[in-house]
Amino acid sequence: MLYQFRLELSQDFPALRPKYLALCAKLDCAMPLPQKAQLLRSEYSELSFIPNNPQLIQLNATLRNLAPFAQALPKLELTLTDDNERVIVRKVFTAKQYLLQNERQQDRIEANEEIPAFLQLNLGDLHSTGYSLFWFYIKIACFSDN
Repeated sequence: MLYQFRLELSQDFPALRPKYLALCAKLDCAMPLPQKAQLLRSEYSELSFIPNNPQLIQLNATLRNLAPFAQALPKLELTLTDDNERVIVRKVFTAKQYLLQNERQQDRIEANEEIPAFLQLNLGDLHSTGYSLFWFYIKIACFSDN
C-alpha cells in the first residue's frame, strides 16, 4: 500500500518525498510532482504595450501555488481579445518560455510560493484590447497492451 499510494502519500506528507525518490531510484519507478491546477491562482497580471513600438506587448504575471506541497510548473495559455471580447489569438507557453531568464532551470513551484511570469510578444498587425490567462496541466493517459 505504501508503494501503491506513494504519490498521494508524498503529496499529503511532503517529508516522505525524499524517501520515495530514493526508493524509486532503486526500483525504477516514477515520482512526478503533483499537478493540481485548481490549487494555482494568478495573483497579479498586467498586459501593456511597449512605448514607441505599438506591435510589441509585455505580459507580467504572478502565479501562486495554494497547495501545501510543491507542484510541477504548469503551462500558460494567453488569449488576446478585441473590443467585442472575440478571440484574436490564443497561444500556450511552457514554463521555460514564461519564466525569467535566471529561473528557467526551475521545475517546480513550492508550497505557497509565488513565481513571476514574463513574456514579450510581437503582435504584428493584430490589435487587442483584452486578455485572459489560464494555467493548466496536460494529462497524458497511459494504456497497456492487455
